[in-house]
Amino acid sequence: MEKLKELILSEINQTMGCTEVGIIGYAAAAASVELEDEEVLEVLLKVNHGLYKNALSVGIPGTLRAGLLKAVLLGVLIHDPSKKLAVFEGVTDEYLDKLENFEKRVAFQVEYFMSTKLYLELTLKSKSHSVTAIVEDRHDNLTTIKKNGKTIFESKSCVKESGTVESKPFEITLDSILDYVMKCNCSKECSKHPHEILAFAEANLKASEIDLILNTENYYEMVEKISEQVFNSSKNRMIGKKKIIYSIFSSGNLGISTMIPALLLGQAYALDERERLRLISLAALIVVYFKMKMNMITTICGSGHGAGAAAAACVAYVLTQDRECIKNAINMVVASGAGVLCDGAKESCAYKVSSFVRTGLIMGKKASEGQKLVGNNGINKDDVELTIQNLCTLNNDMEIIDKNILAII
Repeated sequence: MEKLKELILSEINQTMGCTEVGIIGYAAAAASVELEDEEVLEVLLKVNHGLYKNALSVGIPGTLRAGLLKAVLLGVLIHDPSKKLAVFEGVTDEYLDKLENFEKRVAFQVEYFMSTKLYLELTLKSKSHSVTAIVEDRHDNLTTIKKNGKTIFESKSCVKESGTVESKPFEITLDSILDYVMKCNCSKECSKHPHEILAFAEANLKASEIDLILNTENYYEMVEKISEQVFNSSKNRMIGKKKIIYSIFSSGNLGISTMIPALLLGQAYALDERERLRLISLAALIVVYFKMKMNMITTICGSGHGAGAAAAACVAYVLTQDRECIKNAINMVVASGAGVLCDGAKESCAYKVSSFVRTGLIMGKKASEGQKLVGNNGINKDDVELTIQNLCTLNNDMEIIDKNILAII
C-alpha cells in the first residue's frame, strides 16, 4: 500500500501549459544562466520526434502564441530554471514586447530524430560562449550542462541499463490498485497523500473557469457537463492561457482529464471525504498503470485512453464497488476508442480527451447496468489486463505511423 501511495505522488507534478513546450523553456532558462548576460545569437535544438510533435504547435502559457523558437527565447528572457516545467509562470508583458525583435536577431536550427526515448539537447550561442543543456527520460530530468565544451553540471539518467524508468519501481496490477483503493481507510491519520491529491484535483478544476451544478437524476446531462469541464480546462491549457495545473506522468492533459471527472463524480454523488479520496486515488492509479506500459510520449492518444479508462472505473466504483464491473468498464472503453492517434499537442487535444472522458462515463454506467464485453474481440480480451497490454504493445511499435504524422504536420 505504501508503495502505491508513493507512486501516485511521484507522478503528480505542478506544471504550466504543455509539458513538451515546458521542457524547452526550462532547458533554455537553465542554459541562459551560464551565458553571463550576453545576448543569444544562435539557437540549436535537437529533440526526439515525440517531443517535436507535441511542442510544435501548442500554445506557450501566458502568451496565446506558439512556436519552438518563441519557447526557447521566452525561457532565456525569464532566466530562472527554478520553476522547472512551470517556467512560463514568469512570462510578463515586458518579455512579450521584446520577443518579436529578439526572434528576428537569432539564427535558429531545429532537428528531430526518431526515438521513443525522451531527449532534448539545446545549445545557446552568444558572442563568447556556447552552452548546451540536455534533458533526458523525464520532462524535468536535466542531466547535463556544458559550457564552452566543458561539463559544468551532470546528473544521472533516470533510466536504468535495462531501459526501464526508475520511477517504475515495481509492477502493479488492476487487482493491486483495487485492493489499495478498497482497503485504504484514507483518513488524515493514514497518510497525507490522499489529501494532497484532492488539493491537486481542486486546483485543476479551478483552471476550467466553469461553475456548474450536477444532477445525478439526469445522468447523461451530467456526463455532458463533466465532459465540457474537461474540454474547457484542456483548451485553456493548449492555447496558452496562464494556468497552473497538476500533471500526471508528465502530462497536464492527463492530470486534467483524470482528476476533474473523479472530483466531480464525488461531488455529484455526495460521497463523504473518505470515498472521494478513494475515487481520486483510483483514477490516478489507473492512468499511471496505463502510462507505465507505454512509451513516455505516445503514438496513440495516451491521455485520452488513460483518462477514459479512469472515468469508467470511477463510475463503476461509485455505482457498484464491484471489481469485475470496474474491469469490464475499462475493457469497454478500450473497445470503444482503441487507436485514436496523437498528431501533436494543440487545441484539438481538448476534443480528444473530453470525448474519451464522455465515453468512459457512459461505459461505466453501462457496465454497472450489466452490459458486458464478452469473448475475445480483436485486441480486447476477457482479461482486461491482456487488453491493456495489447493496446500498449501496439502503441510502442508504431514508428511508421509517427513518421507519417510528422510528414503531414
